[in-house]
Amino acid sequence: PPPKGYRPIIPLIGRTAEDPDHDMKPPRRGFANPFLLFLYPDVTLVLVFNALVYSEFYAVTATISTLFQKTYPFLSETATGLCFLAIGGGMMVGGVVNGEVLDYEYRRIQRRMIARVEADPESTMRPEDVTKEENFPIELARLRLMPLLFGLYAVACIGYGWCLRAGVSIAGPLILQIISEWASDREGFEMSSHDYL
Repeated sequence: PPPKGYRPIIPLIGRTAEDPDHDMKPPRRGFANPFLLFLYPDVTLVLVFNALVYSEFYAVTATISTLFQKTYPFLSETATGLCFLAIGGGMMVGGVVNGEVLDYEYRRIQRRMIARVEADPESTMRPEDVTKEENFPIELARLRLMPLLFGLYAVACIGYGWCLRAGVSIAGPLILQIISEWASDREGFEMSSHDYL
């Protein structure tokens, strides 16, 4: 139970007959160094990967107004603000499309594993046990397409920078924003990274 200062005045749920002993405090542990996580190669890989994706996202988002005003001086402040919709649209498309793609990958690997179990007469695993956590290769199902998406993401980012430097039509950088945000789809990356860890 919380200390007396954090309790509700009129408790409606979870009334307790006895007052908790607040004198017993949990033992204090020493300072836990978070940088020790970098000693694990898989954690370091996931953190570096997500750091690259987030840094590009914030670099593009923070500089849209200044770069677009400089490259396309005919844009009003309102029109420049509307250019942010391309990022949001790409993220929405990425959330839906990448979610469906991940579901398809999951089902594809599940079907392949069931076929392998049914084809092997010496297998001790039943087909319905394929989806259990200890048997299913979730990393393969979630991360198999990551190199392809990250490659597309990198190409879209490079193309975005080139379009702004060359001053091509405003449609070019906006379409590349949509593609890069669709390919990065932070929720997909985070979910995949979480499953990997």
